[in-house]
Amino acid sequence: MLQNEQVEKEMKQKLEDHEHRILKLEDNQKEINYNIKQLKTNHEETKIGLLEIRSIVLGESNTQKDLLGKLIDLHFNNKTLELNAQVETKKLRLQIVAILLGSGGAIVAIFQWIVSRL
Repeated sequence: MLQNEQVEKEMKQKLEDHEHRILKLEDNQKEINYNIKQLKTNHEETKIGLLEIRSIVLGESNTQKDLLGKLIDLHFNNKTLELNAQVETKKLRLQIVAILLGSGGAIVAIFQWIVSRL
């Protein structure tokens, strides 16, 4: 009987150890599940943050693109205006020369210059 009691005692001990290990495993599993849930939550928050940043960067990129386009347009418009002003200045000079030569004003100016030299 002593041996039976000892066997029963060992079995109870093994059963208690087994139950203890099962409880410990269940606690570990709960902790793992909690950590996985936290990781998923953090991942979603990071994903949302990155999408917001992407949206902001794209918006700023479009703004910079628009501003650069306006700057280029202004530059070419200024160059066009400068070239038009130069052409108009040349036309005016030619008109003045044509008026002076056509009306005989140049001949009078040359004659007066010669007379003033004498």
